[in-house]
Amino acid sequence: MRVDNWPGHFSQVIEAYKHKDFVWGETDCVCFAADCIKAITGFDFLKDYRGIYNDEEGALRLIAQHGGLEEGLGKLLLPVTSGVRPSSVSAPCVNVVCGHAVRGDLVILDMNGKLSCGIWIGRCALAPMPDRGLCEVPREFVKTCWGIT
Repeated sequence: MRVDNWPGHFSQVIEAYKHKDFVWGETDCVCFAADCIKAITGFDFLKDYRGIYNDEEGALRLIAQHGGLEEGLGKLLLPVTSGVRPSSVSAPCVNVVCGHAVRGDLVILDMNGKLSCGIWIGRCALAPMPDRGLCEVPREFVKTCWGIT
């Protein structure tokens, strides 16, 4: 369930990430998504995994241990989703099974075969990228979406 004043908390997380460099295990795409969802719902799906990795190799190892990015996140998000709304979209994420993605939903991005995650903000997704920081990602890169309730 989304907490009172979630839009204000969500905006604070986004603003903070705009001024942070990308650091594996601290400000990477999964940490960003977890921090946003915690601001929206009060639930930290990454709490048991923070501090476990500090480089790309460690992140990829942890992701592999959980069946991949989509499967792992799907399991961790169960407490705050209205049911996983997977969509192998060839079109924008508005084609998710249970309706349109809304501000604050978690998305999986397919960036030329490399998966990342981000948060939908209404017109695009936001996701931290190595050497680029927090970036806007157009909807055509959205592969999967979970509705955050």
